[in-house]
Amino acid sequence: MSTEASCTFKVTGWDEKPYQEFEGGAKLTRAKVSQAYQGAINGEGLVEFLMSYAASGTASFVGMELVKGTVAGKSGSFVIQHVGTYDMSLFRCLSVTSFRTMPNTRRTRPCPNLRWQNKGGVLHSS
Repeated sequence: MSTEASCTFKVTGWDEKPYQEFEGGAKLTRAKVSQAYQGAINGEGLVEFLMSYAASGTASFVGMELVKGTVAGKSGSFVIQHVGTYDMSLFRCLSVTSFRTMPNTRRTRPCPNLRWQNKGGVLHSS
């Protein structure tokens, strides 16, 4: 049996630094980002992104996020893998194309197993 729930998040910190820059404006960066979750997930997340920017300002990114808090009233932690694109013309919005909890990472109990549905950021827990 699974339960459908949703939550919102707010970026509470963003520290991004380039580690390689190219002629024309393209660059590779690393970002450490902290987030606060409210709703079905209440807690904090810390994610490290690796980003590849084109000269136009668009970027592709990957990241791993450790989330600690409560899910459906149960305390614990889990890891989310992020993969997506970033477009500065969209008011600096992240467009997540794929994200999921990592099945082989150790989740602290009694945090339930999680599955993410990409459309609408709906969280399914079981």
